[in-house]
Amino acid sequence: MIGSGSTSIASTKSVVPRVQRGELDPVVIAQQHLAAIDQFNPTINALRWVDRSGVIERASKLRDRIRAGEKTGRLAGVFFSAKDGIDVAQMPRSDGSHHLKQDSCSRNAALIDRLLAADAICIGKANQAELGRSYYTENALFGRTNNPYDITRSPGGSGGGDAAAVATGMASFGVGADSGGSIRVPASFCGVYGLSPTRGTISTAGLTHFGHTLTNLLRGHGPIASNLDDCELVYDVLAGFDSADPYSVSRPAKIDRPITKRFGYFTVMNGVHCDPEIAAALKSTVSQLESAGYSGTEISPALFEASIPSFVVLAAQAAIINDDQAGIRNGTPHDLALEGATMQSLRAHVAAGLPPLTAERLLDCWMILDELRQRAIREWNQLDFILAPVAATIAPHHGTSMHQVDGQQLESHLVFQFSSCVNVLGMCALAFPCGKSSYNTTSSGMPIGLQVIGSRFAEPILFNALRALQA
Repeated sequence: MIGSGSTSIASTKSVVPRVQRGELDPVVIAQQHLAAIDQFNPTINALRWVDRSGVIERASKLRDRIRAGEKTGRLAGVFFSAKDGIDVAQMPRSDGSHHLKQDSCSRNAALIDRLLAADAICIGKANQAELGRSYYTENALFGRTNNPYDITRSPGGSGGGDAAAVATGMASFGVGADSGGSIRVPASFCGVYGLSPTRGTISTAGLTHFGHTLTNLLRGHGPIASNLDDCELVYDVLAGFDSADPYSVSRPAKIDRPITKRFGYFTVMNGVHCDPEIAAALKSTVSQLESAGYSGTEISPALFEASIPSFVVLAAQAAIINDDQAGIRNGTPHDLALEGATMQSLRAHVAAGLPPLTAERLLDCWMILDELRQRAIREWNQLDFILAPVAATIAPHHGTSMHQVDGQQLESHLVFQFSSCVNVLGMCALAFPCGKSSYNTTSSGMPIGLQVIGSRFAEPILFNALRALQA
């Protein structure tokens, strides 16, 4: 669908100054987004709820403030989508789950307050995987989201609704959460940018369904945007210490490490080779970075590989147990009959593939996570960043349970280990588009995405590297 009459929305960097000068009308911009929603959402199903009247009303009020000479924020006239699991006052939320469905939230999550304070306007809620537990965006409540480049394929998950909305101009940017690739995978599959930031730099305060401790070991909230400048600007607005969040941290005022212009890269993990077109795109990107003055070295991904067993236990097996316990403790035990195919499949895979979880095994995984994070800081302190695939494949067809990649038959956790390892190691990562695959028959081709991975608080280094790449 992309490339066949898609609605073009200008970048935030160019829109905001023109809105602030009165050259662009926020109401007209809102109408452009709503036109894109009318054009694409019936087929893509990216947004599960749209605040049509509210968006026009807030855009009108913003226009009146500008005409009255009031100072406006850094995102004035910019419209965004929010992942369904993020609270936005007077909007519904569900996490794609019957158990967590609410018709209207009573408050904003802290990150939404920051966006609204900057005069951004939320246009609606984006569809997501059930409880964020899948790399496909579908659930029993709101159905399946399709990839805007080929509707027979997935946009990725769990935040595929936001990525598809941004890719089609339904929103200028989206905000989601990433515990194992939920921002970066959809961004990669939909040809946009997605940042999984340093944990704690963006507040998690004010979320109704505040993830349990094990999930919060891995999770970070961040933006999905159509271009690099917008992604960086939204992150800059969102980031900052929040005393209401026990995991919140302050960003350093400046980069507190020498910039070496050295980077590492890899294309194979645990014996899994990525798709040849992805590998070729990565090698081409290495050459482009080297032409821009960087020095690249192929590295062993041993630490990344060692992180996967802990991820499987913490993000799947232990997370299911914690969610079930939380329901019992809150007096709302989970009715398994209300669970969709995603959770039913996950429970079945865990039961069939993993031994019963003991306290000793859980604590050992937790300890391994801490040890790996310490080693990652020590062993990669001479590299500015690491370049890697986001996933072993381009966007798969809907319903794919086993992925055929370069002659290998792979389960999902192996295909997407290139993303999930980053969360275990406590690093930040930025997914970016770098070309198109020739595998499908659509005129535009399917997006190929890569990621640059950095140590804690290395976001400026990642943005600068991609800016050098673009130059």
